[in-house]
Amino acid sequence: MNFWIVLMLIFAVYLGLVLWFCHRERIGEPRFDERQEQAQGVAYKYGFFTLAVSIWLFTQLAEALPWLGTEAGGFLCLSFGGTAFAMTAVWKDAYLGLDKKPERTVAALALGGIGCLGLSGFYLWKEGLLVDGTLNLWVVVAVISAELLLVLAAFLYRCFRARREEEA
Repeated sequence: MNFWIVLMLIFAVYLGLVLWFCHRERIGEPRFDERQEQAQGVAYKYGFFTLAVSIWLFTQLAEALPWLGTEAGGFLCLSFGGTAFAMTAVWKDAYLGLDKKPERTVAALALGGIGCLGLSGFYLWKEGLLVDGTLNLWVVVAVISAELLLVLAAFLYRCFRARREEEA
C-alpha cells in the first residue's frame, strides 16, 4: 500500500474523531479555566519556538545529511513542534478541559501510537530505512508514533500524580 494512501487514511480517521468530539462539545460553556488558558499560551510559545529552531537546524544541516530529504525533514520539524506543545500542555495540566475524562485521551494516544508504530515497523521491515537514497517516510511515522507514546507516558504520570494528591 502506498505511503500517501495510508497517511491520508490516518488523517481522515483523525479528522473524523476531532469532528465527532467537537460535535459532542457543549457550546457556550467554558472549556478551560484561566490558569489552563494561560498554560496553553505558554505551550503554544514553546511549540512555536521548537518548530522554528528545528526548521533552522534542518536548513543548516540539509547539505550534511543528504539522505534526510525535504519531506522527511519537514514532517520531523512539525512533529517536534507539536510534541513540544503537547508535552508542555500536559505538564502544566492544560491538556484536558474542565469536563473531560482522561480515559478517552489515553485510549486515543495509545491506539494512535501503538497502531502507527506497528504499521511503520511492518513497512520498514518490508522496505528498509532508505528508499532511493533518502530516508523512508515510514521512519518519520515511527518517530511521530514514539512521540505520541512519550506524550501518553507524561499524561499517565500526571493523571496518577493528581490522583495521589487527591487521596492525600
